[in-house]
Amino acid sequence: KVGIIGRLAGAYLKIPTVFTAHSWAFSGIESSWKKQIFIKIERFVGLLSKGIITVSQYNLEEAIQYKIARKVDKTMIHNGIVDTITSTNRTRNKDSPIHLVMVARFALPKNHRLLLDALKQVSHRSWKLTLVGGGPLLQDIQLYAKTCQLDKQITFTGESTNVEAILQSADVFLLISTSEGLPISIIEAMRASLPTIASHVGGVNELIDDSSTGFLVDKTDITQLTKRLELIINDDNLRRKLGINARNKFLQQFALEQMIDKTEHYYKQVLFQ
Repeated sequence: KVGIIGRLAGAYLKIPTVFTAHSWAFSGIESSWKKQIFIKIERFVGLLSKGIITVSQYNLEEAIQYKIARKVDKTMIHNGIVDTITSTNRTRNKDSPIHLVMVARFALPKNHRLLLDALKQVSHRSWKLTLVGGGPLLQDIQLYAKTCQLDKQITFTGESTNVEAILQSADVFLLISTSEGLPISIIEAMRASLPTIASHVGGVNELIDDSSTGFLVDKTDITQLTKRLELIINDDNLRRKLGINARNKFLQQFALEQMIDKTEHYYKQVLFQ
């Protein structure tokens, strides 16, 4: 709504607008008629933009595929965040359970239920899970955790302003979704030297190098997810190696300064062309 209203207002006031698409309104929609409606809306308001930034190559390719604002200049600039980590040394008691964390709103397209189904298959392993976030499906997932007899291994924090500290205390980050753009939560996990297991959707594969910084899994494949969870829970050296690689990739590609420089350059290019 904001992207539509902002560009309509810009056009009315004759103010050039640059729209940043963190995902498209039609991304992840399976209903064909709903998808077509959102594609037509994006095509229309896209023409009101002076320029368009997508935060992932995946979203840029979607714009080209669905002919969004064909005559409007478009570019891809990955999200970046400030590096607030002062120490990357991770120490843990070898007898402590592996600490898994997922930071996500309890709403579609986040698939907490699939994660719990997979974790139920490895409940005999030593792990604990922290689920950070609020949302309309929170109580449903809490009830489902009890149904799966996993509630004693899971902590629901609700919405939190302490995510960075939670990530620093964790061993593995998880993001199981049916649709994504370029998740900031994974970039935050990379900054914290965490390996990530995430659904292979949207631009997630631009963040995670499979088997190098984490693991990509099919969004509906519980068997694959279960195997990856068991592997990463059981192997301390693997977690450490993937986490170091993730931190290095964050520093090379997703630091805030890079995003700012590229965005400023693009704004100047669009405004003065």
